[in-house]
Amino acid sequence: AWLETLRRLMGVEPFTAETAEHHADIFAELASAGSMIPQNDIAVAATARCLGCGVLVGPRDEAHFRRISGLDVRVLDSAV
Repeated sequence: AWLETLRRLMGVEPFTAETAEHHADIFAELASAGSMIPQNDIAVAATARCLGCGVLVGPRDEAHFRRISGLDVRVLDSAV
């Protein structure tokens, strides 16, 4: 029940062909720098880039997302 409530409040964005292009660009950028991150994080970053927005992440994921150029990364306060 809580997941459905969260979905209604936040929405779910589709992974489109345009998102896939952003994903490929980010993947190539990270691979060439030798600083790969998990695929699910790349998918989140690609979706954010596609929508023209940043990401809000937990403190443990900050370093992954900071490796992606041009991505606005905000970190959730761990005290929240």
